[in-house]
Amino acid sequence: DHSYYFEGLLDGGRPFKQQMLSPIGGVSQRIFPSRESELVLDRVSQPAFLTAWGLRSIPSDDPQYAPDSYAHGSVWPLATAEFVLAALAAHRPELAWPMWHALVEETFLDSPGHIPEVLSGASYRPLDVSVPEQTWSSAGLLTATVRGILGLDADAPRDTLRFAPHLPPAWTTLTLRNVRLGPRTISLTMQRTAGSITLSVANDGQPFRLEFTPMISGTGSVTGSVDGKNVAVTAQPEHQDVHAALTTTISKSAEIRITIERGAR
Repeated sequence: DHSYYFEGLLDGGRPFKQQMLSPIGGVSQRIFPSRESELVLDRVSQPAFLTAWGLRSIPSDDPQYAPDSYAHGSVWPLATAEFVLAALAAHRPELAWPMWHALVEETFLDSPGHIPEVLSGASYRPLDVSVPEQTWSSAGLLTATVRGILGLDADAPRDTLRFAPHLPPAWTTLTLRNVRLGPRTISLTMQRTAGSITLSVANDGQPFRLEFTPMISGTGSVTGSVDGKNVAVTAQPEHQDVHAALTTTISKSAEIRITIERGAR
């Protein structure tokens, strides 16, 4: 009836209909059907939930909304990090980037690098009851960055590294060092232009499988090469973005290039 998941059941089997942020966890883990995931994201990205510094635990249009309470309208950085993961899992980067940037800014609210436990839902300040530096909050930023923005997923038992970045538009160069895949240490350097993406890979261990699926601009044809040799690459249109998908085996090093046709931009 409300196009949103409910939290549980009350006496007599009646649904507890208060809308909270919990469903974004199901969206980030891709366990909900696509339509329901979109409905959840549409709701929590409305002004009643969304502030410039994160997401309220319950929306401001709820009768029980109290922005300076511990959990009835306050903003939890941990939940904001989960929202970043959810938006990127649904391929809606325009929702994710501002909230990820808000988490970065929150590392400067107190001691550098420390993110507080909970902020007011009405103004940009930690609550008096907030732990000044909470491990969950700080780890949330790292998770939202590594798994979300960078799209890194190391599958050591299968010797596979997935790299599916959703980089903000201003980022043209990215270098990642000390990426671990089992006993291996891997370095990745990615450069972007309007018409191409180049990825240089260095590996100090045994060969591994790389699944490289970067977000690209445009919807047309793409071509790919590894060390100058043509390889198969496909364009994958998603909800609000497009990715190019290329899979290859990396021995010690490789240079991967994806070219986006100019007419498709």
